Amino acid sequence: MVKRFLPLAAVFALAFAACKPPKYIEYRSAAGDFSCDVPYAWQVFYDEAGSDYNNYTFVGPFDPDFYRGAPSLSVRWYARDSVHPLPLGGEESYRDADDFIAKTLSELYGEQAFLEVPVRDVQVSGFVAKHFVVSSPMAVGRDTVYGAARDAEGNVAVLRQHAYIVLPMDNGFYVLTYPATRVGFKKHEVLFNALVNTFKVYRDGPAGPGFR
Repeated sequence: MVKRFLPLAAVFALAFAACKPPKYIEYRSAAGDFSCDVPYAWQVFYDEAGSDYNNYTFVGPFDPDFYRGAPSLSVRWYARDSVHPLPLGGEESYRDADDFIAKTLSELYGEQAFLEVPVRDVQVSGFVAKHFVVSSPMAVGRDTVYGAARDAEGNVAVLRQHAYIVLPMDNGFYVLTYPATRVGFKKHEVLFNALVNTFKVYRDGPAGPGFR
């Protein structure tokens, strides 16, 4: 038997490497229709409405530069023309990916919306997707602290800067989102890019047929 001895520095380096958690971990959806790399140890919240709507939200550790102190990434699925109730009341329904983009820009972000990155084609999981980044102020309550700014008159608003990837499929479309603020956007942009670059689609929606 031949014994090998490592220098002390190398021993500590190996021990540290063995204990250091990975930066990302692969996440596979409950329906097995997609997978992607998400930040290690971020919490995941899953919301579904049958095969018509699915929402996976990955929430990171507290950060005061984000609205409510919660940086997040999300992956959503919308079936074509399905009606989905909104958390604060009302409903949403989209004909296709282009309809989603048009309604999101006009109804969610409104007249003050500014496209930091105009809508453009990108490749995601071997398909052509739409990418854009939009900024828009959102009025919030006066007691809002995290991610908000106050003007000279005491009005409080959150300056949103949200990144989107909208991936059309035959049965509907996926929406990958990074809902940041202007001041916090650069902090976790690399995490969103990692999610997008590793996003793999295996089926045409949660209940759709698989791809070869």
